[in-house]
Amino acid sequence: MPADYDGDGISDLAVWRPSDATCVTNNTYAIQWGMAGDVPVPDDYDGDGRTDLAVFRPADLRRYVLPSNGGGSYFLSTNNISIQVAGDYDGDSQADFIGWSSSSGVWSGWLSGTGKQLSQEWGIPGDLPLGVGSIEEPLRRGRMPVEPIP
Repeated sequence: MPADYDGDGISDLAVWRPSDATCVTNNTYAIQWGMAGDVPVPDDYDGDGRTDLAVFRPADLRRYVLPSNGGGSYFLSTNNISIQVAGDYDGDSQADFIGWSSSSGVWSGWLSGTGKQLSQEWGIPGDLPLGVGSIEEPLRRGRMPVEPIP
């Protein structure tokens, strides 16, 4: 989960502890956000230049966001899409709520700049979206690709 959590323009080393849903960075930042079983999808959702904590909860198919700007936390339903793909897909400097269906190859969600819904087929069943395939897919199946810190 390396990202810029303090807004200095440099990515901070960070780890996700799935056992207690805690994010710990190398600049002494540690916060519990979410619950065991959640999948981290951090990105800059509020556009302030700092990475916000966010988790995808497979149990209810929602993405929960804790903004770094001190605003209140919120969640968004994910249209029954089980692979969440954090990123800025409309170029407005804010992460969009986008997911990808491995069974249909359809990307869907909401663009933060316009609030418009996106639904686009790209890929085929069995593909994995770049940027998360090596991390999120094993997490979704209950396996960590690396050994968690005790």
